[in-house]
Amino acid sequence: YNSTAIIIGVLAAINVSKVDVLGFSMGGMVVQYLGFHHPDLVNKLVVAGSPIAVGEGVAFAPPEILQGAGAPGQPDWDPFAFLFFNTSETSVRNGKDWFKRISERKVEGEERKEFLDGQGVLNQITAMTKWAYDGENFNRLSTWNAPVLVTNGHNDVMAPTVNSFILQQKAPNAELHVYPNSGHGHLWQEPDAYVNRLELFLQGN
Repeated sequence: YNSTAIIIGVLAAINVSKVDVLGFSMGGMVVQYLGFHHPDLVNKLVVAGSPIAVGEGVAFAPPEILQGAGAPGQPDWDPFAFLFFNTSETSVRNGKDWFKRISERKVEGEERKEFLDGQGVLNQITAMTKWAYDGENFNRLSTWNAPVLVTNGHNDVMAPTVNSFILQQKAPNAELHVYPNSGHGHLWQEPDAYVNRLELFLQGN
């Protein structure tokens, strides 16, 4: 809810009245909330690898998966490999390429922000759980009128892929694209293909 308020405040400050919005993982929950409660601000929505609220057929990641994401200290490649990518050679290779890319930006005077870890991640999980167990958030999916692109990897261990299919079935004007040989980090694994898909969706009528 606070994240949505920040988005609304920023849009008001820069005098933007309608936007296309992409949300990944927990950000997908923020996008859903924005679409539910502020449809006047939304042109098109993209929900990538996102949990949805409890409802018929919805699956949740095992607690040990989410607890592993909250391990203290800055993560190295190994937890990303398990949580965000598949075990195939291609997925691992593309995932490692992404892990290198995230450290490429270097701007004088700009301090690099570290990954959220430890208690910060656990607080995030608490907020996600509270949102996910509100069944009204599931029912509201059928009220969306905006075009929605739902994306995920073939095997998402953090936000089970079946939920993306359910979201697409519930939302009246949604389409689904599932990326093969990938997981939660599907948009990082195949960035060029993902951007091409986004352009097709955003430029379409």
